[in-house]
Amino acid sequence: MKLSILLACIGIVLATRHCHDDPEPPQTYVFSNTRSSGPVQTNWTPKYSACHHASEPLDKPRVMPQPNTTAWSKWHFDAVNQNNPNESIAFTFVLGTEYALPKEGSKTGLVTVNVMFSFADGTTKEVKIDSGEGEAGKVVFQTTQYGSTATWGNTGTRWSGNGLADFPTYAVEIESEEHGIHGTLELVSTSTGRYPCVTVPYLSENTTLQTLSGLGWTNQIPAAKAIAHFTIRSDERRKSTTLNFDNGLGYHDYLFGDRPYFSAVKLWQWGHALVTSSSSTASYSLIWFQAADIASKTFTGVYVEEVGKDAEAQCADGDNELLKLEDNDAGTYVKIRIGSDLTVDLVIKKQEVRPGRWVGPALATIEGSEWTGTGVVETLKSH
Repeated sequence: MKLSILLACIGIVLATRHCHDDPEPPQTYVFSNTRSSGPVQTNWTPKYSACHHASEPLDKPRVMPQPNTTAWSKWHFDAVNQNNPNESIAFTFVLGTEYALPKEGSKTGLVTVNVMFSFADGTTKEVKIDSGEGEAGKVVFQTTQYGSTATWGNTGTRWSGNGLADFPTYAVEIESEEHGIHGTLELVSTSTGRYPCVTVPYLSENTTLQTLSGLGWTNQIPAAKAIAHFTIRSDERRKSTTLNFDNGLGYHDYLFGDRPYFSAVKLWQWGHALVTSSSSTASYSLIWFQAADIASKTFTGVYVEEVGKDAEAQCADGDNELLKLEDNDAGTYVKIRIGSDLTVDLVIKKQEVRPGRWVGPALATIEGSEWTGTGVVETLKSH
């Protein structure tokens, strides 16, 4: 009996010793700004190593060879100033038509970027920049070992991400003379990436990127330190406003679909927050979503990480105790019950930056202690 146990232990040690990550080699993808009605192939399965770690960038393109008129992909980056949540930034890089992605997709081609700023005085600025035709309008998208870099046609926008496996750094840049916007958003990750229902170190053959049928999601940066430096020209006064902060909460994810968004989704409620203990330097990163398909079947996912420690992700179908959401004019109430012993009660004060999206101060109760921070909430509904 003792010999068999010893042999089993030796086997585990040897297996661990021989386990090594095998990252996917760098790849380059080129997406034209030309619409097509041809077929697409959507990859819903992550690639992982023998160690069950992700062996590819979480935000690599999944709709190939490129989205047609009904399929789509979008890469989202956002940041909120934790010292003043009125100040926020969001970039959404889109490959898709306005038919596939209402409001966010391109009206004439396939390549566009949506940019939004909110300022300390409560004002906002939103622009959509469509890429041009021909060779200059194409997207060049490159993957590194665990990150990505993309130039978004001739919109004047791009991003670059390094190849660190656990805590990547990304920079989003814009130089648009036409819209009077210049600057850079830097995200220094503080949390490990995740798929909808599992964190990156715990992948298996059952791991899927689908949340609802036809809708995929990966979360390269659940939380990051955000540093922003922008100059934005006012259309009314032709004067420039600066938006600068170095203590922001940052975030980056990738969503994609093989059909028009509202052919898969009836309701999408999503948010993220970072809260810090009032009695220590400990912080929690929190992410949640609750989605309903066109048949009103619901799917829920949550992610909780005490920063610097192991993260936990969990999903559930239908009615469940995992996540409860309540919205009113004052804000959003979020209740998360994950695992056997962790309950999070979170309230995010509503400071609307556009219909269906708001940011604000966050107050949480976790294990009987109070935590404060900043949160972002978004709700999308079909009409």
